[in-house]
Amino acid sequence: MHKKITSAVDKLDFNDIRVRIFNEMIELSTPYSPTAWGKLIGMTMGVVNNIHGKTKQRPSFPYIINVSKVTKKPVEYFLWGEEGVSEKTGNEESYEKLWKAIDEINDKLNSIENAPGEPKKKTVQRLK
Repeated sequence: MHKKITSAVDKLDFNDIRVRIFNEMIELSTPYSPTAWGKLIGMTMGVVNNIHGKTKQRPSFPYIINVSKVTKKPVEYFLWGEEGVSEKTGNEESYEKLWKAIDEINDKLNSIENAPGEPKKKTVQRLK
């Protein structure tokens, strides 16, 4: 039996992240429009709809970072909520943790892509 490898990314609740982002979206782009929000954060309407529409796709880390920049709220707030925000928020150390988590995700995707049995390459590419 294989032991499951856990990481900081595995502990993230992407539904909660989506809700925190949506609350900011409603506040900053009233009336709400995927097009207006996408322009505000530098993403397309399609990306916004995939995350906040029927699909409920996980928000990507670049998406979360763009939201953080626009809202001037720390990335940690979107990842972990109020309890994740510390006095050191926004410094190099917090961004290092985020990029480490992104690297972990990419490593997992690469290991899936290179696993025997040739999983569907398009699926892995879409996740990247």
